[in-house]
Amino acid sequence: MSLKPIIAYCGGKRRLLKHILPLIPEHKVYVEPFVGGGAVYFAKPPSEVEIISDTNHQLIEFYRTIRDISDIDTFPDLSLNTVETIQQKLDTPITTPSDKIANYIITMCNGFISGVRCSKVVWKHNINRKMESIHKYRDRMRTTTIQNLSYQHIIEQYDSPDTFFYLDPPYVDTTVWYKDPSIDFVQLRNILDNIEGRFILSLNDSTFVREIFKDYYMMEVSLKVQGGMTPGKAFTKQPGGSAIRKELIIWNSK
Repeated sequence: MSLKPIIAYCGGKRRLLKHILPLIPEHKVYVEPFVGGGAVYFAKPPSEVEIISDTNHQLIEFYRTIRDISDIDTFPDLSLNTVETIQQKLDTPITTPSDKIANYIITMCNGFISGVRCSKVVWKHNINRKMESIHKYRDRMRTTTIQNLSYQHIIEQYDSPDTFFYLDPPYVDTTVWYKDPSIDFVQLRNILDNIEGRFILSLNDSTFVREIFKDYYMMEVSLKVQGGMTPGKAFTKQPGGSAIRKELIIWNSK
C-alpha cells in the first residue's frame, strides 16, 4: 500500500516519485540513510529487509513512536480543528505516545514553513486525518529497522550485492533551509564508488554535482516552487514570485 509522507519536510521528494520509483532495481534489502519525510520509502512496495535512518534524533524518535504505538493510543483528538485549539495542544505537556506524535506533526505541518520545527501555529492544518491513519504508518514500519546513525555508518553496515540504497542528502551549496555543511559530497561519491549494492541519489542540480558524479547515469528534473521560498543557488527566480528548482537523479546501473 502506497502512503503519502506523514509530515511535511524540506526537500521532500513526492513530486519526483514518478521519476524515481521506475528506476528502483530488484533488491532484497532497502536502505535509506537520509530518510527525512520518507516520500520514497512510504510510496514503494515493502522490501524483504528495510532500514531507514537519519541524524535528526527527534525525527527518528517520531518514527519509532509510530512503529511501536498500540491500538489504544491511536484515537485522534477531534477538538484539534482551529488554530487556537492546535496551539493549546502544542503548549500542553506530553503524556502519551499519541500526544508525542500529534505534537511533532503540528510542529512540522502547522508552522511557518514545512520541514522547520516551529513553536507557533499559524494555520489550522487538519492533523486529525493523519492521526486517524497512524495505524497504516505503524503497520508499514512494523518490520523496519529505524536507525539514528550517520550515512557512512549505515552504508558500511548494510552494503551487500542484494542492497539498494536511496540517498536524499541535504542540498549542495545553497542558502535555503535544507542544507548541512557537514556533508562532504566528494567523500559520499568515494563511498558510493566502492559499494557492492546499487543506489539512486537525488540532489539539487549544480556544476559541482555534475562534475563529481559524472561517471554515473544522470537525469535532470525541473520543479516549480510556489510561495515564500527564499531562492538560493538551488533555485532560479521566475516571474510572478515562483521559482524553479532543478534536481538531478543519479544512479549506478540500469
